[in-house]
Amino acid sequence: MLNFSQLPSISKGKIAQLFSDLPVESLITDSRKTLGGLYALFFAIKGDRHDGHIYIAEAYKSGVRQFVVEAWHHDYATFPDSNFFVADSSKATLHDLAIYKRNLAEIPVIAITGSNAKTIVKEWLSQLLVNEYVIVKSPKSYNSQIGVPLSVWQLNEKHTLGIFEAGISKMGEMESLQNIIKPTFGIFTNIGSAHDEGFASKSSKINEKLKLFSKVDTLFYCGNHQEIDEQVNKLNLNTFTWAIDKKADVTALLVLKTNTKSVFRFKSQVKNLYSEFDLELPFTDTASVENLMHCIVVMLFFNIDKSEIQTRILGLKKLSMRLELKQGINNT
Repeated sequence: MLNFSQLPSISKGKIAQLFSDLPVESLITDSRKTLGGLYALFFAIKGDRHDGHIYIAEAYKSGVRQFVVEAWHHDYATFPDSNFFVADSSKATLHDLAIYKRNLAEIPVIAITGSNAKTIVKEWLSQLLVNEYVIVKSPKSYNSQIGVPLSVWQLNEKHTLGIFEAGISKMGEMESLQNIIKPTFGIFTNIGSAHDEGFASKSSKINEKLKLFSKVDTLFYCGNHQEIDEQVNKLNLNTFTWAIDKKADVTALLVLKTNTKSVFRFKSQVKNLYSEFDLELPFTDTASVENLMHCIVVMLFFNIDKSEIQTRILGLKKLSMRLELKQGINNT
């Protein structure tokens, strides 16, 4: 249990007002989402286009009584029954609290990054591993500098596996996310044009994303992505690769494709054990097949039986994502 009075020992700053030394159970950055009331800690974060300090009164009205602020020119006595911690950086304090929570959890953690498919791979993998683990995962697409610490804060003593996604839009962002997640395993989904403007080149973007995996035991990725493969091979990382029609730790060969399914023959070398087997995938589109392949190789590495893998992947369904096409009225 973390109490408000412990904040100075965890992050840079000082307590400006302490009304009651309450526990900190939930972290919030949005005054519209104030679940937790007395035991919630609201972070007033300054951004390029917003300032969270203007929402303190709104959060207070909703029942919040604990706040992390920066140089806030306001009379704390206006909120007499509240606690205020003045931080050097509210965002840095948010990160520090997530690091504090992560360091308490001695469980394996899978981190996922890439240009696309982070969320769907996380959600599918969570479904597929639910029989073996009590899983904590990123809510929705919480993968930013704010979303990652909020995700990791969910960790508790009941969990036996964490699955968190991490996204970046410019250089210099991934190191802080690595320090929060501290992944045991990593999945690099793919590389595309998303956020190209934040990087000098595609190789620099790949290398920035790879910082998430600097200390992992094993990195999973698709060897068909040549640009990722080239950059990974320059690093001293333990890898477990898959590829279609190409040599890898797990090689998949398409043997049948219909309108509703794809059947692949797998040639797998897991921890010196070679095997060949077929799996039916309930998808035919390239993106879904690739996303599911990431999950399959993780299950193979985690020693889940092939027949069990087959049963579980046939139970998967496509997930509702942020960008979808839906038929509307009048042919819209």
